Amino acid sequence: MSELKIDTRIIEKLWNGELYEAEVCRLSGESYQKKLKSLNETHKQLLEILETIQDGEQIFEQYEGKRSELLEAEKQEAFKKGFCAAVSMMLECVQYSKEK
Repeated sequence: MSELKIDTRIIEKLWNGELYEAEVCRLSGESYQKKLKSLNETHKQLLEILETIQDGEQIFEQYEGKRSELLEAEKQEAFKKGFCAAVSMMLECVQYSKEK
């Protein structure tokens, strides 16, 4: 049986705070671009409406800030769960290979 080799460069990057995957992860594709364009158009329409209401823009900015915080927390939790699932799969593979 061969020995499991681990590339420690990723570990070093993690330790040194050099991993920024969440910041560079961007979706693409035609479907995503259509949804983004639609969202931007709706955003513009909403801002135009809110300009007519006293403090409308300020309230909307507060809403967007709180929404962004929530989305960031959800992404972080999804990342943690996905990472744990991946590690669990790797451990199961190592255990399986040892049993063979």
